Amino acid sequence: MILICACPLIRVQAQINLVLNPSFEQYNNCPQDLGEVRYATWWNCPDTSYYPNDTLPITCVPDYINECSSFSYSSAPANELFYHFPRTGNGMMEAMLYTDSTDSIYRGAYNYLQGTLKSTLVAGQAYCVTFYIASEQCSGWATNNIGAYFDNGTIDTVLWQNCGYPQTQYSPQVNDTSIINDTLNWVQVQGSFTANGTESFITIGNFFDSAHTQAVPVVPTMYIQPPPSSNYFAYYLIDDVSVIPINATANAGPGGVTSSTGDSVWIGTTDGYLPCMWYIVGAGLIDSNIAGFNVHPDTTTSYVMALTVCGTTTYDTTTVTVVPEGIPALIGMCNVQVFPNPVTDVLHITGLQDNTTYSLLNVAGISVQSGILHKGNNSIAVQEIFPGTYLFQLTGAYGEKKVVRVTKE
Repeated sequence: MILICACPLIRVQAQINLVLNPSFEQYNNCPQDLGEVRYATWWNCPDTSYYPNDTLPITCVPDYINECSSFSYSSAPANELFYHFPRTGNGMMEAMLYTDSTDSIYRGAYNYLQGTLKSTLVAGQAYCVTFYIASEQCSGWATNNIGAYFDNGTIDTVLWQNCGYPQTQYSPQVNDTSIINDTLNWVQVQGSFTANGTESFITIGNFFDSAHTQAVPVVPTMYIQPPPSSNYFAYYLIDDVSVIPINATANAGPGGVTSSTGDSVWIGTTDGYLPCMWYIVGAGLIDSNIAGFNVHPDTTTSYVMALTVCGTTTYDTTTVTVVPEGIPALIGMCNVQVFPNPVTDVLHITGLQDNTTYSLLNVAGISVQSGILHKGNNSIAVQEIFPGTYLFQLTGAYGEKKVVRVTKE
């Protein structure tokens, strides 16, 4: 009989998407008015130092849209300005990205949406940037030059000086030059850039003035004030923002052990939105656009995450083992520690309760190094192993297993 280590189940904390609240699902208040962008956690307009509360003119502020709202201008899918569901979840943003008005209130009015990254980007690292746009049915114009600008927040200290006008002094690292006029489907805006190591904010908008923007009139199917004959606005919905290292690979998590009456097991990461698809081996697609979730299969099941980053798709598999009731559990692997990670020369393994075999597997599942470890603390030399990502698999004397993802530098 094979006995399986039943360690406490802990959510995987490794994350891939560096955008906080990437699909606008987290909020501290349900929006019930225009301009309540700040109600979406970690999001605001770049004018927070000058307009910290509700005093910003509407022409400066994106709108937070959520299905929880009963206000006709911040509700979804039915809204005074559009009929559209969020791409994922219940939340999305609304922004005015071009105006052709000569009215002094609206002349040149552009909105900018600013979000906080989980960490400052790494100098020299290339990143894939993606978000989704849908034109609103109320729009009288469709525009190009919808992009994303990354910096350390400096834009926040000066934007108020010409609030609502195109910020042409900033050059977006990612910019879409196609005119987006689709009111039915979400259109992907995507590009890549190499960070300089100071970027901790993402700002989405149109950074070009009218002379350098291609905009075309469209026939609105929903109307706003001023009347249709003077509809000068290009309104867009925004959802599912991601900033991912270009070399990131799928991470389905370490899996786990449960029973028919046991706890569910978290698979994947805790990013929230992620441009991925989930499959059950032998059963097909089960979910998409979510980084991780709890599963509680009836039988031992393997799950595959397929992650697509700027056109490159990687795969990772994790297994949740279902133990029949009545099988005794071992805790021998629960206190085992494997470090450092990443590793350069020597990998340390502590807390083994018995003699244990190990195997270091490459991404193809081939063992590149294996051996026997003894009870207590052990060290193995890995300096001859090529850099990359490996699975370090430990198998105890009674068949219990522990698998750790290790990066060799």
